[in-house]
Amino acid sequence: MLGQILIILSLVSSILSLTMYYFTYKNYENTFKFARIFYHAQFIFILLASAFLLRTILIHDFTNSYVYEYSSTSLSTGLLLSSFFAGQQGSFLLWLLFASLLGFLIKKKLGDDENYESSVMMFYILGLVFLNILVLPGLKDPFESLFASTSYLPIKLVNPAYISLPQIQSFLFTNPNDPGEYIKFGGELKSVLISAGIQPSTFLIEGRGLNPLLQNFWMEIHPPILFLGFAFTAVPFSFALSSLLRNEYKSWIKLSLPWLLWGMAILGAGIMIGGYWAYGVLGWGGYWGWDPVENSSLVPWIIGVALIHTMLIQNKYQNGNGTTKYLRTNLILAILTFVFVIYSTFLTRSGILSDASVHSFVEPGMLTYSALAIFMVGFIAIGAVFLIKRWNDISKLASPIEGWLNRENALFYGSALLIGIAIIISVGTSSPILGSSVKISFYNVMTKPLVIIAGLILGISLFLGWGKTSKKIILRQASVSFIISVIISSLLFYLSDLGGIQNYLFLTAAFFGLVTNLLFFTRNVRNGITLTGGQIAHLGAAILLMGIILNGNLVTKSQADLIKGKKVNINGYDVKYIGYTPIEDGKKFAFDVEFTNAAGSFIASPVMYTSDYNGNLMREPDIKEGFAKDIYISPMGFETAESGSSKEFVIEKGETKPFDDFQVKFDEFIFSEKDMSHMTEGKNFKIFSKITLEKDGKEFEALPFMTNSKGENVFVADTVREAGIIVNMVKMDASGSVLIQLNKIGDKIVEAKLETLSAEISIEPFIILVWIGVFLVTLGSIIAGYRRYFLIKL
Repeated sequence: MLGQILIILSLVSSILSLTMYYFTYKNYENTFKFARIFYHAQFIFILLASAFLLRTILIHDFTNSYVYEYSSTSLSTGLLLSSFFAGQQGSFLLWLLFASLLGFLIKKKLGDDENYESSVMMFYILGLVFLNILVLPGLKDPFESLFASTSYLPIKLVNPAYISLPQIQSFLFTNPNDPGEYIKFGGELKSVLISAGIQPSTFLIEGRGLNPLLQNFWMEIHPPILFLGFAFTAVPFSFALSSLLRNEYKSWIKLSLPWLLWGMAILGAGIMIGGYWAYGVLGWGGYWGWDPVENSSLVPWIIGVALIHTMLIQNKYQNGNGTTKYLRTNLILAILTFVFVIYSTFLTRSGILSDASVHSFVEPGMLTYSALAIFMVGFIAIGAVFLIKRWNDISKLASPIEGWLNRENALFYGSALLIGIAIIISVGTSSPILGSSVKISFYNVMTKPLVIIAGLILGISLFLGWGKTSKKIILRQASVSFIISVIISSLLFYLSDLGGIQNYLFLTAAFFGLVTNLLFFTRNVRNGITLTGGQIAHLGAAILLMGIILNGNLVTKSQADLIKGKKVNINGYDVKYIGYTPIEDGKKFAFDVEFTNAAGSFIASPVMYTSDYNGNLMREPDIKEGFAKDIYISPMGFETAESGSSKEFVIEKGETKPFDDFQVKFDEFIFSEKDMSHMTEGKNFKIFSKITLEKDGKEFEALPFMTNSKGENVFVADTVREAGIIVNMVKMDASGSVLIQLNKIGDKIVEAKLETLSAEISIEPFIILVWIGVFLVTLGSIIAGYRRYFLIKL
């Protein structure tokens, strides 16, 4: 109750602060100090609400529904803290906390200019109101009581001292399809506990826990960094609308550009930390899968990066009379960067991508869905209205573009290419809304030509001057860097299998950007590191592009059944499975695999275990990291010496894999409209996987299925007696893949095999360039933001 009161008080304070800022902008007297007081109150209430939720998590008060769903007593302190933002409720609250804190820094930068502060903070607080509404009781309330609605919880989570009490017996239930016992939670049980003198907070001694995939250091820092980046995007949005409101466009660029640089640095780092987590945890050997949920946060980052470059042009050509270049472009992009963050939130949190994303199903509830849609449309409408109203005034301030061979045009063309890439990704990401999904190849095919041109601009732009530039000077200065780039990329292309001409051009463009920016960095660093932020960020971009093209085309993957004690040669390594060792008190098993080549040997230890959280078989890859390449081993299945007739493997939709004499094909997921409706409403539902077994021209159909009851997944096998095979679905991804288990039955059981580890082994060349590139982009952006915030006066 206290947390909910604090959230409501925060919302009231936000609205009052916004109102007082509006009155101040309209020149009412004695309202400015109240606007600030109410803003301070809003921040204090959100800070207290966040502290209260954190305290609730740390003391293990499982009567809080959010604490029950995302924490347990077995979590380490770091993971316990990360459960604060493991769900939608906590992540919205964290976003709101960050945004509220940034508001203080904005006010400090604006000084004592009451009119300017009021015009900016009105729009900024509007974003806080949006976030505040999302965490209200009835929406994504992080303080909802577990007793507020009826649910059935495993009895093992209840304090044993209370199980035998007579008052409790009527609330105990058994499930005929599940050997476990359950207790009916709700308001009636709470009343009984209070009548019996039992504190409700002591009744539950354990929570459901944290998804094992999220129990990782990178997931302890990825969401906070991502949401901090989201919070930063509201700053240029607010400054842009403030300029439109005041019809004054000279100061907003210098004021908002540092925030934009920092925001894109933080957002970009957050996105790629998520990629690093995927690389190290999910086991498929990649860091970016063009998943719609991943893409949704990438798009505002790309738009923001484009905005940085067009802002630099406006800042360069800002004249005393207000005329400048690309003013309209900057205002539109500043609004779109924030709007696409809201759109990203809508896609991620509305559940609309549940069938297209490998991320877990999201059930937001109709109120939350509606709130997200209304605010998204509302922010678009606000921006559009102001732009239409001021369009003629803005057009009068637009100065003509002189010539075409100059730095400002290079920056604009580069930004235009980034916007083109953002549009392509947005179309592909949004396609599930229209009932279909694009293939991964869509993104690669459509964006690669644009990235190649952008890479060339990344190098050539530094040789261009502001205004007109002589073609002869450009050719003379850029030719050496370009020739060096062509030689290096040609050599690499010749020595490796990079594929077609597009990949060669991609690599050449990346090297050209690297060589050129390295040259200018060495020149500028003599005058101080603060002058090199742009070059460092562009160096990182070039290195990132090199890592993407080299790793993406040179990676090799091999699947192997590793029989204990027997060597198998894989990609130049003698690979031998040694055996497994119980770890973490026997809860998990590490499978030791020895890799040997002329340079020496090492042991990799991927892990498999059955999760107490969802009952699924979990797989943790192991990675031997190196500068030139990573050795990546992901476990797929295990057969003991006594159970040689069973096999597990992941199979994509439409893919065919062998099993003994059979060809096994995953055709499709099958579910009724009723089950689809139940899925979106959070009710029980069932999903079938259609599996076709083919042997000697005969086909057999299997329909294993998954049922979801009260959030718990149960997988049921299908026995195909004509083929003598039991087909079970062990795990499913909504993106279009399943992990299936095949067993022979009856007289078709095969002889026992030796202990065998099935694994996928990948050689990941030059992937370190991806991480180095991201680090340098982030570092360079932070340095550039620091220079423009602290060292450049308005």
